[in-house]
Amino acid sequence: MNSLISEENQNFSIEGVILDSDNLNEPLFFAEIQVKDTTISATTDINGTFKFKLKPGTYSLSISFIGYKTIETDALIVTANNTIKLEKLLSGLKLQPEFYSAITVSQN
Repeated sequence: MNSLISEENQNFSIEGVILDSDNLNEPLFFAEIQVKDTTISATTDINGTFKFKLKPGTYSLSISFIGYKTIETDALIVTANNTIKLEKLLSGLKLQPEFYSAITVSQN
């Protein structure tokens, strides 16, 4: 008996690794990857890797990590028998330090 599963009932994947471009391309764990215009998201593991199981379609990802620039992917087309593999580098925000001073005035 042969059984065929239609493509629309199957899940295909987008997987990848997120690396720190400011730190010798070390993996960034706990980076957030959001499938734009959906409620689907994932967090990278200790090796900086993530994986989504998605239905066939076109998706864009938003990749963020606290203190780093958020990046977005171009449209990724998920099709049958296809795993999309990504490697993305995040770079830190170049923040300027802020200095504050306080003066204490006491009356005698």
